[in-house]
Amino acid sequence: MKRVLNVAIVASSLLLAGGDTMPIVEPIAPVVEVVHNKSWFVGINGGYIGLDATQNPANAIATNFVPEYEGISYGVELGLEQGNLFYTLNYDYLDLDQATMQNITASINYKWGMLYGGIVAGMSAFEWDRAPTAIYEESSDEFIYGVQVGIQKDITNHLSIYGQYKFLQTEHTTTLTSGATQSEVLYENINSATIGVRYYF
Repeated sequence: MKRVLNVAIVASSLLLAGGDTMPIVEPIAPVVEVVHNKSWFVGINGGYIGLDATQNPANAIATNFVPEYEGISYGVELGLEQGNLFYTLNYDYLDLDQATMQNITASINYKWGMLYGGIVAGMSAFEWDRAPTAIYEESSDEFIYGVQVGIQKDITNHLSIYGQYKFLQTEHTTTLTSGATQSEVLYENINSATIGVRYYF
């Protein structure tokens, strides 16, 4: 019995010291995906702007403007993203044919994947660049509000491109005077289609 026990001990020692030992499996470190937390961002955009203009009484005074303005929009924004919601503070410069409009607005938006939609409100300043008549009101300041929809695509962890349509309602009214005749011109229904980039930090 003692001999059998000694043989077993020797055989165990040979197995532990020989080439048939069990391989040592080293633990594999888990792969951790680096996700950048998107929070604050800045953006720039540009595109098309359309603005309706009507005169009341119609054609009461011969003016140098056309009923519907078209022009170019330039904008910058500062935003904060939290989950599916994001908020922006915007400055937009609208370069029209004979006038300019500057809008300072804030928006609240909800994202569905790449798509988003939101509401917009703020203040708008309208100013003539060229005189429509000899006597006229040069500027108008009004409240502005509306909605916007867009699509956004991430290019990197920090950079995104987007396209956006915005509809804003305001009532810029200026009075034109020619002799004893007066007429009001109303500007409303602002439509804009823009593309831009956003940088997250």
